[in-house]
This record gives sequence, structure tokens and C-alpha cells, in this order.
Amino acid sequence: MTTIQSAQIALLPKCKVGIRPIVLHDLGTILVAGLLFLIPGLALLLWLLPDLDEDWFGWLSLSAGLSLAVFPLILLWARTLGGIRLGSLSLWGILGTCVLLIAWRIKRRPEVLGAVRRASRGINLLLVLLIVGVIGLRLWTIRGLTVPLWADSYHHTMMAQLIAENGGLFDSWLPYAPLKSFTYHYGFHTSVAFLHWLSEVDMPQSVLIVGQLLNALAAFTIYPLAVRVTGNRMVGVVAVLTAAVLSPMPGFYVNWGRYTQLAGQVILPVALWFTWEMAEFPRLNWQRLSLAVLAVGGLALTHYRVMIFYVVILPGWWFVYFVFDKQRRSNWLHSLGRLTLLMGLALLIISPWIANVVSSRLAHQQLGIVAQGGDKRDLYRTDYSRFRNIRNIIPTEMLAVIGVGALFSLVHKRTLAFFIGVWVGVLFLLANPDLLRLPGKGVIDNFAVLISLYIPASIIIGFGVVSVSRFGQRYWQGASYVVGLLVFGVSLWAARVHVEMVDPVDFMLVTPADERAMTWIKNNTPSDARFLINGTFVYGGSGVVGTDAGWWIPLLAGRENTIPPLTYVSETPLLPDYPRQVHRLMAQIQASDLAASEGLALMKRSGVTHIYIGQREGAVWNPDAPLLSAETLLAAPYYEPVYHEDQVWVFRVRDELAEDE
Repeated sequence: MTTIQSAQIALLPKCKVGIRPIVLHDLGTILVAGLLFLIPGLALLLWLLPDLDEDWFGWLSLSAGLSLAVFPLILLWARTLGGIRLGSLSLWGILGTCVLLIAWRIKRRPEVLGAVRRASRGINLLLVLLIVGVIGLRLWTIRGLTVPLWADSYHHTMMAQLIAENGGLFDSWLPYAPLKSFTYHYGFHTSVAFLHWLSEVDMPQSVLIVGQLLNALAAFTIYPLAVRVTGNRMVGVVAVLTAAVLSPMPGFYVNWGRYTQLAGQVILPVALWFTWEMAEFPRLNWQRLSLAVLAVGGLALTHYRVMIFYVVILPGWWFVYFVFDKQRRSNWLHSLGRLTLLMGLALLIISPWIANVVSSRLAHQQLGIVAQGGDKRDLYRTDYSRFRNIRNIIPTEMLAVIGVGALFSLVHKRTLAFFIGVWVGVLFLLANPDLLRLPGKGVIDNFAVLISLYIPASIIIGFGVVSVSRFGQRYWQGASYVVGLLVFGVSLWAARVHVEMVDPVDFMLVTPADERAMTWIKNNTPSDARFLINGTFVYGGSGVVGTDAGWWIPLLAGRENTIPPLTYVSETPLLPDYPRQVHRLMAQIQASDLAASEGLALMKRSGVTHIYIGQREGAVWNPDAPLLSAETLLAAPYYEPVYHEDQVWVFRVRDELAEDE
């Protein structure tokens, strides 16, 4: 058995022993997060949408999506209006103001409480149990974790940390990375920083908590859209259950740390709902228009790719519901005018950020991709191969129920069938423009599309399950109970999969042993120490990433390392040739014999004072050929081992060559 295999086997029990359930340990944090994600959006809903129905679960779902959309807008305009710094005090002030606005509105509209009391029966009890169960499941999934998983989590945590330290948006990434621009979408990071301010939970833990709460909300915000599309609340319940438990997505996002796309997909159904509400209202209504503008503007700041999803879905939705549908056809021109106004106002409220991004390295990179021809298919075989594994994303059983739902919708509700068909079709073409000989292949990849399809899939599955139940009731009154029990039983079985959703062997970089090493580094190394860490080239050599916990040293130990966050390829470096320096050092390390004198000379030229080998021994991404080996360094006279626990090593680079050299 190799050292790497031994480390992987040893890793598993360490992730399961000493379980610290966040649900119990940080109950106050969870309650604060609930206020944070619900109160601002609910205040806006009660004041700007006065004719809410009795579906209070729909209110809460819309409130959550709206709150998430507003957060990045707050940061943007705080900077635009004179660089206003935010913090815990100002954020508590915002929440307190929202609570007062809610109380005042309810006092002036007592029918709201009456609606809640009337709606607190039947299906709503089921929804309450669903809320508690799904949130508990998502938080139990990350039991024992203190640092989020995989690669994306590193730069997401760093950005949230910088927002918290700067009291808002920033330009300089110092002291964590030598970068001087910030053009990344930042909605998720804003939510993390806000929770950190309110709860004082450390930043990696805040990323985990917010990420998993969004993982639950990603299912809940499908509900109002599903109800709107089908006119049936039970379809919405089954859709939530599908996304939350029956589907592996978005639950599996926890392993990738792909929380920014998830945040966008929390807002996407809500943005579509408010767009629909605004476009279908008999006359132009500024309150509805304002809510739609906030949702769409916040979505654009939260995730660029998901905003593109919204933009390409919108024309198809408009055609299906205002041109294809005879009852709405007479209103097609008015709805088109309102949609145009909506997009114009959304662009206006995010215009300061557009000005920040338009001339950036990120924009130039994306324009370069768009400018490519659509005939270079050999470059994208890996992307096309994603479809071979579609059953890992949408299991066969789900595909079967999707087929049933599609069949029933074609017979009984064609607008639903065409809407879902257009949704999936335009996203597929968006990811594969070369099929139509259009440029832009690579801006959106098939993987990003596939892992977002749980949204339309959940809606069509919900419709299919309810349709089967209704069909069965024609012949036997107990059919609906049988279908309900079947769905409940399958959900309990599927929940077992989510309990063990975290895959530490394949996706964990930072282990408990690494965390202890980080504390040692912080207490026992000079503040100007620079660590060589395990890493590898990715994306065809265009980027470099860390392959064990050494990547996290700047955040967890406050020391410099040799590999910056992956955003260095799209942000402006302090030194123009910094990305090339990173790539050159990686290539030199790969080509050099560190045990020879040339290895020591390379360390000196690069300013490396220490070397870190994590518990994963560089096995993530590169299991067969890790960059650094403890055996090699121990055999060389140039490196002094100063820390060792499990497979974690810290070496000090000696100041001089050995005497025999």
C-alpha cells in the first residue's frame, strides 16, 4: 500500500470521529442566518407587493431569493455613494429597520396575519416539516467539517474575508495575494461576510454554513415558480422534495464548494417569478417592476453565468406564455415593452459594476473566447463527454419520471411542456454554439448546464407525480395516498445518501491534521516566511492550483505561499508578469531535482523559506505524481524537518549549502 493510499484510508475516520453537529453547536448562528436571509426580502415584499395570497411558504421562498439579490446591491451602492464602510453595527441596523417596516406594515394590514392563520393548516404543516427536515439534513451533511472542500472554496473564502476586512468591496487582495482588481461576481461572498459580521463565526465555517443553507434554499425557491407554472401547490411541494432529497443536485455541490453558482440558482427562479408577475399584470405597476429589477440586478452581481441562463431563458418563456398561449396573446406587445424596461433598469442599477468589469482582464478573456470560431470541436471533447455521465447528475429513475411528467404535460398542460423544453433546449445551445457554427464555445460549458437542470427537472417531476396521483384517483380514491406514501418512502431512502454526501477522499484539501499544522506555523515561523506547496497545472496549462492544504496557508496561517488563488488568471496582478512567474516556478519545480543543489538554488531564487506537505500529500488532482515528496526532502541535506504529524510535514530551507557541497 502506498503512502497516499494509507493517507486516504486514515482520512476517513478522522472526518467522522469527533462529530460536531452545527445544528446544535451553532443554533444561534442558524437563527441569525434565518433572519438575514428572510427579513430584508420579506420587508420588500410586504411593502411592494400588497396583494399577496395566503401561500406563506411562497412568501418565504420569494423573500429568501430577494434578500440574496439585494445583498450585493447594498455593497455596490455603498461603495458608489462615497465608499461607505459596512460592518456588524450597520448590518444590525438594516435588519432592525426591516423588522420595524414589517411590523408597521402588518399593523396597517391586519389581513396579513389573518391570511397566515388561515394558511397554517393542511399542506402548510407538510411544508414546515419539509423546511426543518431539509435544513437539518444539509447541515448534518457537513458535520465535523471546519473548512470547505475542493478548489473553489479557497478563493471564495478569501473573497469573503476581504469583503469583511474592508467593510465592503475591495480592489487589493493583500495580504493574501498580489492582485489589485476585483471583478468576480460576489453575491455569495457578501452573504458569507454578512453572516460573519453578525455571528462572529470564523470565515471558513461561515462559508460552510451559508453554502449549505443556500443548498436548502435552492430547493425552496423552486416552489413559487413551480406553483406559478402549474397552478398547483402540491406540484411545488414535490418539486422542492425532488431538488432537496431525490436529486443528487444541488446537494453534491458541497463537495465542489461551487456555492457561487448555487447562490445564483437560488435567485434564478425568484427572478423569473417576479419577471412573470410584472409582465402579466394588467398594467405597468412600479412596485412589481421594482421587485423584478432588484431580483434581476442582484442575480447579475451574484453569478454571471446564471444571469446568462436567465437572459436566454427569458425570450423562450415570453414566446410560450405571451405568443403561444392564445389567452395571453393579446398582451404580447405590452409584456415585451415591460421586459425591455426591466432589463434597462436592471442594467442601470448595476452600471457601476459594469464599468468596473468592462475593461478588466476577465472581460478581455471572455471576449476572446466569444471571438473564437465554432469549428474547433477537438478542443471540447472533454466537455461533450459530460453527457456520458448524465445519470450521475440526473439518475435513471428521475429521467423516467421526467418522461412521465413530460407526457402528461403535453396532453394536459402544453405550455408547461414547451416552457421546460425551451428552458433545456436554449441552455444546451448556449453551451454548444459551435453546433450552429456560432462562436463562444467555452463561455458556458455543458457541465455548468447539466448541474443546473435540477430546477426544470424538479418542476416537471412534480407535475408528473401529481398527474399520476390524479389519474389514479379516477379509478381508486386511495391512489393519491399510495403515491404520497411512495414519494415519502423514496425520500427517506434518498435522504440516507445525502447524509453521507461529503466525499473527503476525493475532495478534501484541509484535514484536522493540517489545521493543527496551520496553528503551529502561525506560532513558530517568521511572519515573512514563504512556503513552497504542492500544486499542478490545470486547464491545459493556463492555471496553477494547490493540491493539498498548503494552498490554504495564507488564510489559515497568515503566511505567504507559492500558489495564489485561481482568480489570479482573471484579476490584475500587482506585477505585470506575476502570472508568468507562478507558471515558471511550477514548471521549474516539476523539472528540477529538489534533492540536488539545483533544488536549493531554486528555493533561494524564489524566496522560499519553508516547504509544506499536507495530509493529502499533493494527491488531489495529481494522485500519481505529487509535486513534493517527504522522502525526497528527508534524503537531501538542504531541508530541515521542523514539524511532522501524520503525513503533514514542514521543512525549513537551510540558509547555506551543506559543507560537502
